[in-house]
Amino acid sequence: MGYRKYVTGIEIAMSKINDYAALGPLVGFVYQIYYFLYRLLTIQDGETVSLEKIDDVGVEIGEKKTYLQLKHSINSKHLTIKRMAERDIDLWKTLNMWVCIIKKQGDEAAQRLWIANSEFVLISNKSAENNRFFEMVEAYKKDDNNWEELEKFVSKQAEKEPKEECDGDKKKNIYLYTKNVNDYALKKELLKHVTVEFESDDELREKINREIQYKKFVPEKRVSDVRYILIGEITDSVVKGVTSYTIESFA
Repeated sequence: MGYRKYVTGIEIAMSKINDYAALGPLVGFVYQIYYFLYRLLTIQDGETVSLEKIDDVGVEIGEKKTYLQLKHSINSKHLTIKRMAERDIDLWKTLNMWVCIIKKQGDEAAQRLWIANSEFVLISNKSAENNRFFEMVEAYKKDDNNWEELEKFVSKQAEKEPKEECDGDKKKNIYLYTKNVNDYALKKELLKHVTVEFESDDELREKINREIQYKKFVPEKRVSDVRYILIGEITDSVVKGVTSYTIESFA
């Protein structure tokens, strides 16, 4: 019950407080739990949806896996949503992490098979406005002839090595992430399976509300109460070690 009050209390605070800096990473934690709840509410027959198992949120059906990495951020000074730039550390850190996961699957043949059976999705509340990288990825996924442009872009990112004497750790990390992605032998195959989705906190909450109201047949005036209850039950279960659900176990 403690964690139930903890999570619902944070959500209530999010709707009333104007200083997001006071909440810090807790807002990102609630965002992750909410996205997990949304995937549970839309779970399909045969799927297993998990939290912090294969990724922040994972969906498995047979040998097919979907890795869902969530990145939440807000400009606490101006209370505005940040833009995800082409050289955003969240973007390249996520791609680098997926490369590391794939490399652990065995030789190149095994890695190719793993990629073929996987989808890699970056979920963020950041804005993707005017992000050329995402535009090039989508263009390449539609037409292999667009690979050369995307490859050149990735290679260019990996050339931006920071100067030891003046650049901070953040820039050094971005360089290492971009270099690792660029050097990966199967980056062409990986990027074919990468998708980016953007969901604001309000949009995600509204999607959950619609699922509860129209698919679970809950009266509108009770939707928020049911959402609080579901969040509480999920967090209680996580504390007890239950991090995966099927359509039968979530019913």
